[in-house]
Amino acid sequence: MKSDPLRTWEMLRTYVTQETVGPLKGAARWLGVGLGAAIVVGIGCCFLLLAALRASQDLIARLDVHPAWGVSAYVVTLVVGLVFVAVAVGRIGKGTLS
Repeated sequence: MKSDPLRTWEMLRTYVTQETVGPLKGAARWLGVGLGAAIVVGIGCCFLLLAALRASQDLIARLDVHPAWGVSAYVVTLVVGLVFVAVAVGRIGKGTLS
């Protein structure tokens, strides 16, 4: 029984395509969704930090305290930002690409 070189070539091409292009498409989709999510979460965190800063500045202004206490609004924002970072680092998982 003689093998057909053209059929062998087609089988090899199909196998290589299946084993390389498929996983690469999956990895690209995984990275694209991750990048999009990171951008959206980053923008959301920036807005939340800005809201924390404005709220703490407004609270300090209403309390009618010494102007030196204005710095505490930035300290509150820094603490909230550090909490965001701690939560994000705690949620990092090592998933697979597939």
